[in-house]
Amino acid sequence: MEFFELVKQHFGSIVSKYDLCLEKIVDDEVALIARNFAISIWRSRDGVDIVYLMLDDRNSLVKINISSYLAMNYNENDRRGIIISTNLLEKIINGLIIHSRGLEDHFVNILLGDKGWFNEYKKNKYSEDFQLASTYERKIIEPILLDNASSTSI
Repeated sequence: MEFFELVKQHFGSIVSKYDLCLEKIVDDEVALIARNFAISIWRSRDGVDIVYLMLDDRNSLVKINISSYLAMNYNENDRRGIIISTNLLEKIINGLIIHSRGLEDHFVNILLGDKGWFNEYKKNKYSEDFQLASTYERKIIEPILLDNASSTSI
């Protein structure tokens, strides 16, 4: 099954509930785009990575990997029913299940666009500085967020 379809299957209820737009960035990356941020879901050799994207003060799209930060806050309930993976596809599916549950159970504030979580994020040992988003991310996500920002400011 294509990665986009896997993300749609496991994050579909989040996309609907929080009025997000699901966009394929490249074969290994799908973004959940809101009014003022995006969450990018990456397929990697380790399973799944979660990246947070937003416009900076210069209206450039920037990102940080928040996978470890999120995982620190997940619990047994988020991991319930997960089977030991024997291949990469199972590892990816497990990651999608855990992250979709964990985001809904512990990070509704992120899904609602609240940026108050940054303060806690900056204090943890896994925090990193924002970096410029990839060309592909900027091509697809940046215009949507810029359009949303301009329609909000009118």
